[in-house]
Amino acid sequence: MVHFLTESAENREILVMVPVPESLACLLDEVDEDVVLAFIEGTQGQRISVPKKSEGSRLAAVYGEAIARALCRAWGGDKYVVPSCRAWRARKYADRGLPVSDIAARLGLTRGGTYDLLNRSGTQLCQNRRSWQDDRQISLF
Repeated sequence: MVHFLTESAENREILVMVPVPESLACLLDEVDEDVVLAFIEGTQGQRISVPKKSEGSRLAAVYGEAIARALCRAWGGDKYVVPSCRAWRARKYADRGLPVSDIAARLGLTRGGTYDLLNRSGTQLCQNRRSWQDDRQISLF
């Protein structure tokens, strides 16, 4: 499954294709991407018991009805290990223009590790961040 994200860069629309991990496809089909990102940030690596029905379940009370419903449809009556999906999350955060230091904090990585992860996935970092260069200074290179 591929989800599309449009972003504006220098007053033009760019279509970015981001492959979605299989373990998240069931959630992203039914729940907003922001909710899925928050769910992963809070529960990554945890093993969750998924009931067959979401209505009135502890899962719905803890994580919300939308997440519970999506998990019950895909994993009802089974255990679900919440994936960390670092590469996918890093790309999503970078596409939204978050600074590398913020992405690193959300992923639990160092800045260097985050740069490596983003470079391996071919992600272009946001170009509209402030440049710390004085226009009066000539370039040395």
